[in-house]
Amino acid sequence: MGGLPNFWKQHNPGKSKACQLALKRKNKLEATQRSQPSLQSYFTERPKDLVPPTVPISRRVIAHVIDPSSSIANVAAPSSIPDTLVNTLLADLEKAINNLPSTHPDLTDTEGLPFPQTLQGLPTDMNRDDAWEFILDPYLNRFLGFGKSIESIAASLTGQKKGLVSMVNFLQEFTGRFRIDGALLEGKIRRLIRAIEVLYVVI
Repeated sequence: MGGLPNFWKQHNPGKSKACQLALKRKNKLEATQRSQPSLQSYFTERPKDLVPPTVPISRRVIAHVIDPSSSIANVAAPSSIPDTLVNTLLADLEKAINNLPSTHPDLTDTEGLPFPQTLQGLPTDMNRDDAWEFILDPYLNRFLGFGKSIESIAASLTGQKKGLVSMVNFLQEFTGRFRIDGALLEGKIRRLIRAIEVLYVVI
């Protein structure tokens, strides 16, 4: 006898030990799979709100031709505003000169300080560095000297009140025209002020 009746007789599906053992394994496997999360749950969706990159993305630079007559081109031009330090130094120098006693003797004009009265005759097309190196610095060194003591400078200024006033006027015009850096003047002007202050005691 063959066919389906023979299969039921020989294997007795659902009731034989082999079938029951296979059924238990199947049920146990399904229970284990239901109790564990799906593998796809570990691959979460990428968050939408990401931290922006720390390195900014450079923008494209577009070159433009600037008209020399435009206000933008004139921004790079040298400023005509006087140097603040120069103004402070010359104001302090003028104050020191004005504080000299009225009895301070004045020498004649021919014995004045080695400074021109005005800017007339001086080149007008010099740059700032040349104006300092070839004109103003040599003028100051003529009576301040190199390594000269404050007392020696004071002695050379005796009777030079008018000359000192003329010198301040010259320095104001010169530094304004050529925009001299105040840092170049500071050491010399401070020494000059100290020498003038010595005259307060000597007179």
